[in-house]
Amino acid sequence: MANNIVIGSGISGLVWGYYHKDFEVIAPVQDQPAKGGQFTRSNMIWLHDCYETRRLLSDLGWDDIKSLVDECLVGYHDGAWIKDHPTAELNLILIQKKMTPWDQKINKRFVPSSSQLSMTSDLGTNFMKVLRIDLNELLDRLKKAVHVTHGYVMSIGPHLIGITDHPQNEHMIYNGFDWLVSTIAAPYFWKGWDQSLFSLPEKKFKHLPITNVIVKECPYEFDNRYEMIYYDSHCSWSRVAKHGLGYTLEFTGEISKEDFQMLYPEYTVLDHFVVPMGRIFSVENISPRNNIIFSGRFAQWQHHITTEYVINQSINFTH
Repeated sequence: MANNIVIGSGISGLVWGYYHKDFEVIAPVQDQPAKGGQFTRSNMIWLHDCYETRRLLSDLGWDDIKSLVDECLVGYHDGAWIKDHPTAELNLILIQKKMTPWDQKINKRFVPSSSQLSMTSDLGTNFMKVLRIDLNELLDRLKKAVHVTHGYVMSIGPHLIGITDHPQNEHMIYNGFDWLVSTIAAPYFWKGWDQSLFSLPEKKFKHLPITNVIVKECPYEFDNRYEMIYYDSHCSWSRVAKHGLGYTLEFTGEISKEDFQMLYPEYTVLDHFVVPMGRIFSVENISPRNNIIFSGRFAQWQHHITTEYVINQSINFTH
């Protein structure tokens, strides 16, 4: 086993494994469903157009990247209106709505760490500059280029990790490391960390699930000029985005397919899935050692971290 290790084989772990061949990527891969989930299944994830994402696509063999650049229009629902620009008051309501379970009143006591909902231009129209690619293809190219070693990381220390082939197997192989990059969610890292050295309360990392319901019909109060719209308290869902098969309705919290159908019988459900840590309440998550790096939104526990941050962190890392 290598002396430099990456934990996790999501997009962040694969990016690190791709740019650092001397790092071994470890994650449960045997008899596990293919990873993608929210990243590829909901159409709620976009690859922002910037140097880092262009660099990754170029390195992975995409040609004529300029032709992939597009604008993703974003709207903001305010009562019966869809606005291009939210007022400061509406912006706060939309964030509070996004961070409150769909079947509860908006938590107006929630104070967001950031007021940013989306990337906004200075040209009078809200949009995100994105690269139009198939995210499944991006993951496939990374997976073909990066070998992932099957294993469950059960314990972590300053220079040693314990790995097993099954979480219920008490037999572990202990391996030393010089550098460790953790791309797994912060609560999982700290669960495995040697608490005698440094501990963090689990309640520090607050989160809510989200439910994605993909429907065939265009939702009411959705304007097809936009690719995504944030919704205020007049709707149960927090966001709606166009999907290749229809539309993705995103609910904060869990709503079963049966409950959704009972509430909205006019929609044909094409897909339904829950993301357990879909909403995180950002807090500072400092690595316990200089040779341990947290990388990615859930590892760093910062909601603003997107793929380009991970690429930048990876390509600028030297050791």
